[in-house]
Amino acid sequence: MKGFNEKKFLGLISSVLRWGVILFITFSFAGYIIKPFSFALFKIFVESGVFILIITPVLRIVMLLYSFLRLGEKKYTLYALGVLILLFSSIIMKI
Repeated sequence: MKGFNEKKFLGLISSVLRWGVILFITFSFAGYIIKPFSFALFKIFVESGVFILIITPVLRIVMLLYSFLRLGEKKYTLYALGVLILLFSSIIMKI
């Protein structure tokens, strides 16, 4: 990688959201089609879809954190790190 291309990286971040939603819809739809045949398989498909939907914003925040760190934006790096810490602390508090 010769240089950091911010525009391409932001396009990659937006495609993560797009593909996360597409995969969620696909897994959920496949699960509901399979439901009459196998409830256990339905549950696996729907849980996988929900996991993908939950992990998508986390991946975007991690990518933004890397981007801000790479660009030298210290204030926004701390903001992204704070959001990531809040997300993980809310997950820990639910357990």
